[in-house]
Amino acid sequence: MIGLLLKDIYNLKNNIKNFVIIAIVFIVLIIFQHSENIIILASTLLFSVLSTSTIIMDYNAKWNKFAVTTPISRKDIVYSKYILFCLFTLSGTVIGLIVSIPFIFMNKINPISMINLGLLAMSVDLLAGGILLYSSFLFSKTILEKMQLLIIASYGLSLTVIMTTYSKIINKPLNSFNLYCALIFAALLVLFVVSANVSAKIYASAEIN
Repeated sequence: MIGLLLKDIYNLKNNIKNFVIIAIVFIVLIIFQHSENIIILASTLLFSVLSTSTIIMDYNAKWNKFAVTTPISRKDIVYSKYILFCLFTLSGTVIGLIVSIPFIFMNKINPISMINLGLLAMSVDLLAGGILLYSSFLFSKTILEKMQLLIIASYGLSLTVIMTTYSKIINKPLNSFNLYCALIFAALLVLFVVSANVSAKIYASAEIN
C-alpha cells in the first residue's frame, strides 16, 4: 500500500511543482480581491484535484494491466487512490489554514467562518472524489477517456449541491458555530468510505482494459 502511494506521489512530483505555483498565484489573486475568507476553500479544492491526475497517468501508461500481473492486491490499488485523495485534500486544508492565520490576526478572517468553510470544502471534495473514483473503477476505459470532463462535472455538481443545501435548506450563518457543517462532512465521509469499499469489490472482478 505504501509503495503504491509513493509511486503516485513520485509520478506527481513534476506536477506538484507547477501546481504549487498556480496555487500561489491563485491565492495572491484572492488576497488582492479581498476575499481572504475563501483561501481555505480554494486551497482544499485545488489540491484534491491534483491527486485525480494519477488515474489518468496510470491509464495512459497502462499501469493497471501490469499491476494485476503482480502480487499487488486489487483492493490495495483501489484503496491507495482513495487514501491519496484524502491526503491531498487534508494537505490542501492545512495549507489553506496556515496561509489564513496572518489574516485571522489582522481581523480579515473570522476563525469560526474559516473552520466552517474548511469543513464544507472537504465535504465537496469527499462527494466529488467519491463520484470520480467510483466512476473510474466502475466504467474503466469509457470514463477514463473523458476524465477531465468528469472532474469538472463532479466538482461543479458537488460544489453546487453542498453550497445550495447549506444556503437554501440549512441557512445558518458561517461566522457562528454550528454543527451542520460537521454533520455534512461526517455524512459524506461515511459515503466516501462506502464508495471505496464498493469500488474495491467491483475492481476485484473487473476486466482490465
